[in-house]
Amino acid sequence: MPAKPKKRGRGRPRGGVAPGERVRGYPQVTVRLPAPLMARVRALAVVRGVPLWRLFMDAVDAYLEATVTADERRQVVRRARAFVREWDRES
Repeated sequence: MPAKPKKRGRGRPRGGVAPGERVRGYPQVTVRLPAPLMARVRALAVVRGVPLWRLFMDAVDAYLEATVTADERRQVVRRARAFVREWDRES
C-alpha cells in the first residue's frame, strides 16, 4: 500500500527572516512615498518575488555595504542590537 501523501498545513507558511518566524511580531514603520516611487517599489518586489519588508531590508543592507565606512557600520550594528534588546524587553 502506498504511503499517504504528506498533509500541508493551513494558510500561508510563516515568512520571517528565520525559518518559522512570524512577520506579525516585527516592529512596524509607516512611510509616506510618492506614488511613482511606491509603484517602482511594488513592481520590484513582484519581479523579485519577495515581500516589501524583505526588499527594504535588502536595500538597507546594500546601502550600508556601498556607502558606509567600516567604523560607521560597526556603530550601526551596535545601535541596532541595542534597539532589538529594547524591543524584546517591551514585548
